[in-house]
Amino acid sequence: MQKKQDYVLNDRDNHIDCDNSKWTPPTKAVLNDQSNGWHQSGVLIDGFYSMYQPEVIYVPEWDTEEGYPYRMWFFAWAYTQENDPCDGYEGYPGGDAMFTARAKDPLGPWEVYAKDENGFFWDKERHAELWYPVLLCQDVWYDSWHVGDPSIVYLDGVFHMAYSSMGADVDGIPYHKEGDTDGNSSCIMGAISRDGINWTRSEAPLVVWEHEKGYDEIRHPEGYFGGHQRPSLMLEDGIWKMWYDYRGAQIGYAECKGDFLDPDAWHEIRCGHNPIMKSVDLDVIKIGDIYYGWGDPYVHWAGIDDPRIPLHEDDASRWSQRQIVEYQSRDGFNWYPSGYFLPDEGYDAIQIPQAFIDHKQGRIYVYYATQRGKRECDVYDWRWDSIRCRYRDIKEFEIK
Repeated sequence: MQKKQDYVLNDRDNHIDCDNSKWTPPTKAVLNDQSNGWHQSGVLIDGFYSMYQPEVIYVPEWDTEEGYPYRMWFFAWAYTQENDPCDGYEGYPGGDAMFTARAKDPLGPWEVYAKDENGFFWDKERHAELWYPVLLCQDVWYDSWHVGDPSIVYLDGVFHMAYSSMGADVDGIPYHKEGDTDGNSSCIMGAISRDGINWTRSEAPLVVWEHEKGYDEIRHPEGYFGGHQRPSLMLEDGIWKMWYDYRGAQIGYAECKGDFLDPDAWHEIRCGHNPIMKSVDLDVIKIGDIYYGWGDPYVHWAGIDDPRIPLHEDDASRWSQRQIVEYQSRDGFNWYPSGYFLPDEGYDAIQIPQAFIDHKQGRIYVYYATQRGKRECDVYDWRWDSIRCRYRDIKEFEIK
């Protein structure tokens, strides 16, 4: 257990003690499965149209006989494509919305926050048409089309969330719709909450490329260094730290030494022409002296060549070549691929990993979404249809 003074400087959600000070950089990524202590869950949440990025937090004071100490936030399309309205379903503005769930154990059962004619309740039966979002898009150039990718730190009764925000930019038309002239805009916003349902947002983006507004990245990609999204938030040594994606496949890094919600207090350290590495969707925690990160890059970027990973020649985007890869680092800047997961049986890919440290059980969980792929039709379907996890005891991370 961390001492009180350490808790203030280093958030408990992303730090756990482990004897690995004798760590040396791994030379290659190895298969992570039961042979080295990894276990696989069944389906945790399904029944939705397409949802992903499951961020889990443990709230100690909610761990009572009647309480639900584990909370999850995830996002995208609950019941229809882009949450569009249909008969009997009102839908929600923008392309994405964020939802939350609760459980008494990291492996569930999970109940999703919902609303019907009788009011709010926690849905146990997977009625996705009733799921009620806790965060929706705003009508501003950087936040009108997408909210998601939550990364959360819980401190002194307050949830601190960094999340992706995307807007239709100045012309108000999303890039994939007719009439667009300036692409989309992307940034990272901040928000705080005491109940995980009602959120107060930052007044402006915490991290955004200085030329993002009005820049047409679709027609002029060569000079584009924006696209900030998919943050991974941590408080360490009293400093807010954030790893994030930008420019599609680069990992950047920013810090804040002041008020979490103050955009002026955030400063990009690695960005532009100086990324940390080529990857996507990196979520970072610290185990002992070592940073661990899980992302879902194209596996060849990490030097992985495994014939068991599906490859469909008729899928131009090669979605199935994006799988969950584990990285390790001593300083948070120099990363080494160290492991990877094979997809779940019957699926072509598992993606969008989010790491969770469960101090109560002494485990590391990596939550993810299963991609439909070709399990239901001949044309590759990139959408996601269930949330699951892999987990490993903390003792397996020790270096002996």
